[in-house]
Amino acid sequence: MHLRATEHMRYVMSSAATGDCFFSCGNGPSILTEIYLATDLSHCGLLVTPLAGDEMYKWIYESATGPKPASPYFVWEAVRDHEEAYDFITKAPRSRGTRLVSLDDVLQTECREYSLYLSHLIEPKKTTSSVERVHARNNILLKFFIEMSQHDYDDSWITPLRAGYDGPLGENPADDPRIFCSDSVARAYQHMELLPPGINTREITPVDFTRMQFLNEAYLKPPVLIADAGVEPFANHIGALVCTPCVLI
Repeated sequence: MHLRATEHMRYVMSSAATGDCFFSCGNGPSILTEIYLATDLSHCGLLVTPLAGDEMYKWIYESATGPKPASPYFVWEAVRDHEEAYDFITKAPRSRGTRLVSLDDVLQTECREYSLYLSHLIEPKKTTSSVERVHARNNILLKFFIEMSQHDYDDSWITPLRAGYDGPLGENPADDPRIFCSDSVARAYQHMELLPPGINTREITPVDFTRMQFLNEAYLKPPVLIADAGVEPFANHIGALVCTPCVLI
């Protein structure tokens, strides 16, 4: 089943930049995560917008191998046995682990019946221009993405339960090399100097990003629906579980 772009997608994406966060929700296998965390958001990824001249752009557009994407937008995500999509970091189709995929691929091949949201990163205390920040972050993230492509996905069902539980014995080991979606995005934010290096990224869930205060008073705006899979999130049927301030415009 293909995602349908909403009429507001072009408007929302016109101001999108590296550092914005993608979320998905729906009635697929992640439904238990949605129920347990009391949210419709069960998966997340990082938006990446390569700009001419930076290393990320050269890696993607000036490479001798691989397709040349038509869209300027990419999603970096960690997935577990997902539908295969071309990864612009490893230059090969990839269905497991981290991958940098074209937003077009997400829209055209997504078959989990999940809807897609975008949260813009707001930085009130920025000291450089938006273009300068994106160039610098893309250069840093490329090295990080290459390194993370060697990490396997964490298959343990206990990991997300611990990440969403703050009681005794509820903390995930910080030194576990395996990754999952929100863990990988949090690590990326650390490399972008938006999260402190000392936090345990394996304790962060997708919904945490929507209510998190980043360094220098940065924050993510409420998620906005940009692509609709045509299904109502399961949590909407049991409205008491919905607590995330998604904005449907």
